[in-house]
Amino acid sequence: MNAPGTPATSQPQAAEDGLLALIDTSDLVTPALGPHSIYTLSRADLEHVAALSAKHNVAIHMHLSETASEVSNCIDANKLRPVHYLDALGLVNERSVFAHSIFLDDSELAVISERGATLVTCPASNMKLASGGPFRYADARRHGCSVGIGTDGASSNNSLDLFQDIKLLSLLQKHSDGDPSVLPAREALLVASGSLAPQLGATPLAVGEPADFLLVDNASVELTPAPLAEALIYSATGSCVDTAVVAGRVLMRGRVIDGSEEVLARAREAAETVRITN
Repeated sequence: MNAPGTPATSQPQAAEDGLLALIDTSDLVTPALGPHSIYTLSRADLEHVAALSAKHNVAIHMHLSETASEVSNCIDANKLRPVHYLDALGLVNERSVFAHSIFLDDSELAVISERGATLVTCPASNMKLASGGPFRYADARRHGCSVGIGTDGASSNNSLDLFQDIKLLSLLQKHSDGDPSVLPAREALLVASGSLAPQLGATPLAVGEPADFLLVDNASVELTPAPLAEALIYSATGSCVDTAVVAGRVLMRGRVIDGSEEVLARAREAAETVRITN
């Protein structure tokens, strides 16, 4: 895909073939189209993504309204705010997942809700990059928007610890609204588990459903002696997780992941080849 002002991709069939090769290759991996953002893709490329998504019923993951300048530049170039621009191109629907989404106004939140798209907030990343404001959680929920939480990439988050991110989300909402009762712990747990964003594919822990769950060490310092919901949101970190199970397969038990030492050794070896200067 190409930046605005450059010709559209000359290999649309190759892009489609690459997508098809990923579909149904694993029960644990769901491929999605990943156009980065409005400001890195041309209109023609965005229209191509919309067509591919509709044709193959594939999700779209995209950065949206992460900064105020992104919004103003979109208005200058297209005479529309970002959500309205993407909606006109067919990119706002139940298959759409929009990361960041800080600078959405009420009219855009209404479109997101009406089309069934999902907003994923990344509070740690947005604070590190000084994006300029908190995600409008209360307004998004008032409009009926689906909301999830993400970490963004390692370079703008570092720890990739969703326990830390959900704490930041809850505290930021309280701080920005001047109300400590905003986004209480039990509601924050719903965000963290994906329960407020059904399009993300979270399933209940029930007979016949995929067994996806974590076991935490409730004897840990972080989880003692506070009520569990409050302890998980305000005190816990990823180090409190003892066991991780995905689709019934135990990936970590007793904080041990098979093969992790090999991965860490290869990472250290790779790091030695990179010279880091200040």
